Amino acid sequence: MEPKNLYGRDFFALEKKSTVLLVVDMQNDFVEQGGSFTSFPKSIGIIPNIEKIISFARSNFIPVIWTLCDHGPPGGGLLLKKFPPIRDQKVLWLNTKSFELYPRMTQPLPSEYKIIKPKYDAFFGTNLESILKNLRTESLIIMGISTEVCCESTARSAFHRDFQVAFVSDATATRTDGAHNATLRAIDNYFGRVLTTEELLSELAESKR
Repeated sequence: MEPKNLYGRDFFALEKKSTVLLVVDMQNDFVEQGGSFTSFPKSIGIIPNIEKIISFARSNFIPVIWTLCDHGPPGGGLLLKKFPPIRDQKVLWLNTKSFELYPRMTQPLPSEYKIIKPKYDAFFGTNLESILKNLRTESLIIMGISTEVCCESTARSAFHRDFQVAFVSDATATRTDGAHNATLRAIDNYFGRVLTTEELLSELAESKR
């Protein structure tokens, strides 16, 4: 008999008091339409859901952490070899416009955390794990760009560190439905829970502080 995986609240239930929100790489070069080769056409469509979740988090004292990719040297490493335009056009390099958060959406509050990461995984080479532990985090909500790269890499890394991952299906985006849906299946089967924005907010609203 095959082992039965746990899904949904049978795996874990979200509680406001032990949950942190991670907004992944909503930067100009990923979000701005018709820009660099790294832009994601579907990124604009998830902004309303991202803003709805951020608003709920702020109203309910759920900490918010923002990540930004810095692909410049030396941290960019093999990314600069794999993607020559990133190297030659200085795409997503610190202190460039492409690196900055997309301005036509909610911006971080002074009290919120901003993490600059050199790789896809937001834990690699950053103090994210220390921040989460200091916040007594049990569950980490992940949303942003892109589904199967930075969001999935971070979700897997969070699971390996024993943080419960809530991955928001309609607040993450990438170029193709196939890649997006493949990640959702992998996360739900092996690394966490997949929820819509409404499912996430409803469950959090029901929880006790």
